[in-house]
Amino acid sequence: MPRRHLLLALTALLFVTGISAANEWPQFRGTRNGVAPIESLPIEWSEKEGIVWKANIPGVGHSSPVHDGKTIWMTTASPDGKHLGAVSVDAESGRVKREVTIFQPGTVEEIHHDNSYASPSPILWNGRVFAHFGTYGTACLDVETGKILWKNNDYH
Repeated sequence: MPRRHLLLALTALLFVTGISAANEWPQFRGTRNGVAPIESLPIEWSEKEGIVWKANIPGVGHSSPVHDGKTIWMTTASPDGKHLGAVSVDAESGRVKREVTIFQPGTVEEIHHDNSYASPSPILWNGRVFAHFGTYGTACLDVETGKILWKNNDYH
């Protein structure tokens, strides 16, 4: 598994392990203070210990996952930047629920070799997922269906 896929999968795993379904983490740094109200986190983990589930996340991305209490969302992109989208994962089982392609730019700008076209973290608000991909555009998806409600890529 490529390093970026593994990083996304582990981030999601650790995220779910420490946050109960009653809590939410709707944006980068959670509820704007970077503090999760968690009573116990795994102190040690390995391939067999301290992990609830693993998931293969398609594409590459550096965004922080967001969580609405039952679903984890993250942005992802193809390595060449020609497919930009979002992925949702069931927080309890780790099953990938949706893979949504949001933008398919005809031309892509160069990025640093350690970066991804899916670096900005999505935001959850009022039953919506907002995903921003820099000059490629911004979109709003319905949390329950994954349907793209609107998108704007006027600047690309």
